[in-house]
Amino acid sequence: MRPPDRRQRRPLATGAANAEVSPDRSRRNMLARHRKLPTAYASVFVPQGRRSWYWLTFRCPVCGTYVFARSRQIDQAPGPRKGTCGHSVSVVAARIYGRQEAA
Repeated sequence: MRPPDRRQRRPLATGAANAEVSPDRSRRNMLARHRKLPTAYASVFVPQGRRSWYWLTFRCPVCGTYVFARSRQIDQAPGPRKGTCGHSVSVVAARIYGRQEAA
């Protein structure tokens, strides 16, 4: 059996002391949201034949899952993406395979 003082709940803190804690918490949450994304180095495959999309393959640096992605233009291939595993990563085009048509 627990001692009686542990069963009683503490009263909620109110007033100026509570106002000082709130900005610190929101600042910490903001910094956590804007942390640097892990980098994933992708292989980009140029459209060939009937295929009109660029294909990207990369390995998730967080969990090791291989991800297949597509993009309409080569400029849209790199940048922040969310993999099929659910992790957000920053994709960098490490290799480009195939011949790119002159525009």
